Amino acid sequence: MNNVLARFYRIMLLIFGVGSVSLIWTMTMFFDCFISSDDSEITFFCKDNVVVNLIVLVVFIGILLILKKKSVIDRFVEKLNDDDFYKRLLVIMLRVITIIGVAWVLITQYVPGSDQLDVLSSAYKYGVRDTSFVKADGYLDRWPHNIGIATVERVLAIIVGDYNIVFMQLLNVLGITLIYKKIVETWDKFGGSRFSQVCTLACGIIFYPLIMYASFVYGNIWHVTLALIAFDAEVDYFESKKWIYIVRCAVAIGFAYMVKSSAVIFLVALAIFAIVKGAIDKTKIYKILVLMVAMCLSIGVFAVLPKNVLSKKMGIELRESTGIWALIAMGLQEDGSTAGWYNGYPLLVYYAYDCDGPASEKAAKEGTIERIHYLFGDKHNAYEFFSRKIASTWIEPTYQSYWINQVRNHRVNFPKWLDAFMSVKGYAVATKIFNFFQIIIFTGTILWLIFEDKKAFVFKSFLLLSFVGGFTFLLFWETKSQYTITYFILLFPYAMNGFELLMDKGLGVVSAANKPVAIYAMLIVMVYMAGYVLDASNCLGLHNETYNTYIETFQIPYTGESVRDINIIKGEREDYKNSAENYYKLLQENGLMP
Repeated sequence: MNNVLARFYRIMLLIFGVGSVSLIWTMTMFFDCFISSDDSEITFFCKDNVVVNLIVLVVFIGILLILKKKSVIDRFVEKLNDDDFYKRLLVIMLRVITIIGVAWVLITQYVPGSDQLDVLSSAYKYGVRDTSFVKADGYLDRWPHNIGIATVERVLAIIVGDYNIVFMQLLNVLGITLIYKKIVETWDKFGGSRFSQVCTLACGIIFYPLIMYASFVYGNIWHVTLALIAFDAEVDYFESKKWIYIVRCAVAIGFAYMVKSSAVIFLVALAIFAIVKGAIDKTKIYKILVLMVAMCLSIGVFAVLPKNVLSKKMGIELRESTGIWALIAMGLQEDGSTAGWYNGYPLLVYYAYDCDGPASEKAAKEGTIERIHYLFGDKHNAYEFFSRKIASTWIEPTYQSYWINQVRNHRVNFPKWLDAFMSVKGYAVATKIFNFFQIIIFTGTILWLIFEDKKAFVFKSFLLLSFVGGFTFLLFWETKSQYTITYFILLFPYAMNGFELLMDKGLGVVSAANKPVAIYAMLIVMVYMAGYVLDASNCLGLHNETYNTYIETFQIPYTGESVRDINIIKGEREDYKNSAENYYKLLQENGLMP
C-alpha cells in the first residue's frame, strides 16, 4: 500500500511537473516577454530566435561535457568531498549573496510605493490608534489579507521605528540568504550531491534579479523563507520523531501565512509530502495526523489572532470584509495590463456595493462563474488567454525585478553606471541575458525529471511540488511575474542536478532516460506549438517592432528623492507659503480680505 501511494504521488507530480516545466520551456525557447518601464505595467509579447537559443543551449551542454571529459569537474567534486573545504565554500558563497544584497540596498535605497507603502502606512496608523485604515474604504478593509503583514511591521516599528525602509530591505537580504541556505541544506539531507548544491548557490549569485527584489518591502520573500524553515523542521521530525520539530514546523508555516496568505500553497505541499514521506517510512498514522493538525491549527491561529489583536487595540469591531472571489475573478479577466494581471476589479466591485464586503464578494463570485463559462465555451479565447497569462507570468526573465524599482523613487543620486543599468536599454540587455539563464534552468529541470532515480525523486520532490502548486495557483489567481520569482529559484537544485546526471550517464544517456517522461515532455512541446500554429493567433509574437520603438523612444522619468531633492521641495514649499502670505497681506491692505 505504501509503495502504491508513493508511486501514485510520483506519477501525478511527473504529470503536472513535466507538463508545467515543459510548457514554460517551450514558451521561453520561442518567445520573449518584456515589461514596460513605466506605471502602465504593460507586457510586450515578442518572438524569440529559437535557433540562437538552441545553439546557446548546445554550447552550454558541450562545455559541460568537455569539462567532464577533461576531469575538471571530477577534480572539483573530489575537492568537495573534503568536509572543511565544502562547508567553507558554502559559507563563502552565502556571504557573497548577502554582501551583494546589502550593497544593493545601501547603494540604491529605493522608496516603496503602492501596496508596500499602504501596508507601512497602516502599520503607522496602527501605532497611533488612527482607525481610518480599518473602517469602510480603509486600506485593510479593502485588502484584509494584509492584516498579518501590517501587524508584523507594526511590531518591527516598535523596535526600529516607522517607515524604516532600509532596515526592511536589509531584512529581505537576510531572507534571501536563508532561502538559499535552506534549499541546499534540505537538498543535502535527501542525498543531493555537493556539486549540485554549490552550483545552486552559484546560480543564486548569478541570478541578481532576486537580490534586486530585496527593495520590495512586502511578504513575498519571507513567506518562502519561513515555509522552507517549516519544511526543514518537518524533515527533522520524520528523522527523529521529536515533538519539538512539530512545534517549529507549525509555528514557521503559521508565521509564513501571517506574512503572506499565499503561503497556503506551501501548507498544501507540506501536508502532501508528510503523507507520502510518512507512508514510505511506515510512520504511525497518528504521528502524521498530529503534524498536519498542528500546521492547520497554527495557520488558523496566525490568521485570526492578528485580527483580534487589531480589533482590541483599535477599540472597534472589524467589518466583515472581502474574500478571495474578486482576486480569482480578476485573474480570469484581461482588461488590465495583460491577461489575468491587476486591473482594479476588486476595488471596482467593492465600491459598486458601497464598501459592503459580503455583497461585493457575492457579485465577484458570480462574475467568476460567468468568466469561466465564457473562457471554456470558446477554445480560441481560452487558448489565447492562458497563453498570454502563462507567458507574461513565467517567461519575463527578470520577473519584474527591474520594473519594481524603475517606477519607484530612490534616496540616492545614482552614479552614471547605475542609471545606465536601470535604464530601459539596460533592462532589455538583462532580459536577453537572463532569457538564456532561464532556458538553462528549465532544461536542466526537465533533464532531472527524465534521469532521476524513482526513490530519490520522491524524497527530493518538495521544492518541485511547491513550484507546481505556485504554477497551478496562478493559473486562476490574479498574477504578475514578480509573484513567481521565488518559485523559479526553487528549480535551481533540480536544474544543476539534471545537468550533472546528464554528464554522469555519458554514452548510456539514452538507455538511462525515463522514456515515457521524455516522450511526454516532447509531446507537450509539440502539442502546444501545433495548437499555436493552427490557432493562427500569433498572440505571443505581436510586439517586436513596437518594443524596439519603445526602447529607442522611452525615457525613464527622474525619480531621485535624495536629501538634496527633498530640500529643494521644502524650499519650494516655503517659497509658496511666503508668496501666499504676501498676497494675503496685499489683499488685506486693499480691503479685499478681512
